[in-house]
Amino acid sequence: MKFVFEDATPEAGKARLVIDGLSGSGKTLTSLRIARGLVGPDGTIGVVDTEHGKASTYSRLVPFKTIKLHHYAPEDLTAATADAASQGIDCLVVDTGTAFWSGRGGMLEKVSSSKKSGPFGGWDAVRPIEQEMFDALLSYPGHVIMTLRVKAEWAIGEDEKGRPAPIKIGTKPDQRDQIEYEFDIAASMDLTHTMTITKSRLFDVPDAAVGMQIPLPGEEFGELVGAWFAKGVPQQTILDYRARVLADDATIDHLMTVKTEAEQRNMHNLPVVDAYGSTVSLVDLIRAQWKEAAARQRGQSSPSVVADVQQAITQAPAVAALQIVGENMIAAIEAGKLRDPEKTSLSGLYEQRMAELQQAEMQPSVGADR
Repeated sequence: MKFVFEDATPEAGKARLVIDGLSGSGKTLTSLRIARGLVGPDGTIGVVDTEHGKASTYSRLVPFKTIKLHHYAPEDLTAATADAASQGIDCLVVDTGTAFWSGRGGMLEKVSSSKKSGPFGGWDAVRPIEQEMFDALLSYPGHVIMTLRVKAEWAIGEDEKGRPAPIKIGTKPDQRDQIEYEFDIAASMDLTHTMTITKSRLFDVPDAAVGMQIPLPGEEFGELVGAWFAKGVPQQTILDYRARVLADDATIDHLMTVKTEAEQRNMHNLPVVDAYGSTVSLVDLIRAQWKEAAARQRGQSSPSVVADVQQAITQAPAVAALQIVGENMIAAIEAGKLRDPEKTSLSGLYEQRMAELQQAEMQPSVGADR
């Protein structure tokens, strides 16, 4: 393989932030306010709520959409990213990412229940699942903010009068070690609602530099970060690849190009929502559409359309419903998705089912004359 080096150019992208803090430090509201600054007044914020609906309290201040989870398997968050992208969520807030580590169904529970033996126990089996979750988050076509709980300890400090007093301090985020390396900005909240930047890739933005302390951070900080990430050459997102794969005129060569590009950017295994609302990987979507493209090139019917129409005909519960199926058949024929011999076969099945339904609807109800 020959490696060719090219001139590096700044790429436009989306922000990835992780914010940790003790309970009561303001992680949730801070994340929502920063999210509003990132997406603007008309952008859509989506919250993956693992805190029994706690975040919804703040919807009076920052409107957003939400899903409430009570089981925290990493696979669920992976799938949620695909649904969020398909529903146009501009900033995805995961509140809190700790649940997918130490919560019910999370990483630690998966490892402890794994039957795999060896020096690393169940970690060998579970780590790829976790990596798929982070790959999905970090390749999300919008901004991402994750909050983390912090393990708390008590220490002896001083009160406002300088007298010894117990104080609550945070030690480390309740998540895997070095999780901050996955994100562009990492920050910690304290009980005065002050945010301290602990990691930042915004090397030329003093107000987002490491060590910067921001009391009550909110929309202005989000706007600052969003503007920085908007600079550069736009990149193809997972939604762009999905649209190219599902194009009606996609050829095998076209699909091969998309697959190669996605593999080069390590995006081929990311989750997407297919044309029927199911979550699949991008490469599986390409495989499915490959059959469609091959059929088009041979002048044959679309395999998926044939299967869908056949199922709709056989399951139509009444004449009115079957007539709608017939209209969809006509549209598919006009679009070149249904051709002979499948067109003739499905037309015969349609007529047979229509006769059955008409006869059933003409039968008098039992007891109608009583």
